[in-house]
Amino acid sequence: AESWLAWEMLMRYHGQPSGIFAADEFLAGRMPSRGAELCAVVESMWSLALLAQASPTDSQATKALDALEKLAFNALPGSVADDLWSHPYLQFANSIQATKGEADHVWTHD
Repeated sequence: AESWLAWEMLMRYHGQPSGIFAADEFLAGRMPSRGAELCAVVESMWSLALLAQASPTDSQATKALDALEKLAFNALPGSVADDLWSHPYLQFANSIQATKGEADHVWTHD
């Protein structure tokens, strides 16, 4: 129960529409200009699978599996290239295209 509460709090304060939390090197809030890394997506998927297995009730397991499914169908495809051999460092909720030749960082404090 505590693990699911932690996931819900993480999503409440840092959640993105794709189902992952914004964490571009640190927890970044809900702004759509903040991104998430591939490792956060796959590690969250693994954690949610374990949470589902350890859940004491079917309804709690279903919540975890629903969150995992949202990641698998929304966050994971945006984290890898079509050939599955490369990936953008960060995915953003409001980014429709990753292009070469852009500035290394979009944050003014870097």
